[in-house]
Amino acid sequence: MTKLGWPNFRFHDLRGTAISQWIAAGIPLTTVRELAGHASLSTTNLYARSADSALAEAKKLADSHIARNLTATKRMTQPTHPQEAQTSNRTPEDADPEPQRTRQTRNRGVR
Repeated sequence: MTKLGWPNFRFHDLRGTAISQWIAAGIPLTTVRELAGHASLSTTNLYARSADSALAEAKKLADSHIARNLTATKRMTQPTHPQEAQTSNRTPEDADPEPQRTRQTRNRGVR
C-alpha cells in the first residue's frame, strides 16, 4: 500500500465506505445492519449519522450554488441604462401588432 501511495489505507476502510454508500443509496438501516453483520442497529446508526452530515453539507453546497446563479441571472436581466428601466408610453396595441391586423381585417369585411 505504501508503494501505491496509500500508506494509511486499511482494508477495513472499504467496509465503512460500503456501509455509507448503502445508506446513501436508501437501503433501509435494518438491511444495512444485516449486510454489515452488526449485532446492534446502534452501530449501523453511527454510519447513518455520518451520511446525514454528508447530505447536510451537500444541501448547503447546492443551496449556495443556486443562490449564486439566481443572483447572476438577476444581474443579467436588469436594465443597464436608466432609460431602459423607464416604462414605455406605448399602448398594448402598439406593442402587439396582431390586434391592429385584426381590426384592419374586420374593416375590410374579412372574417
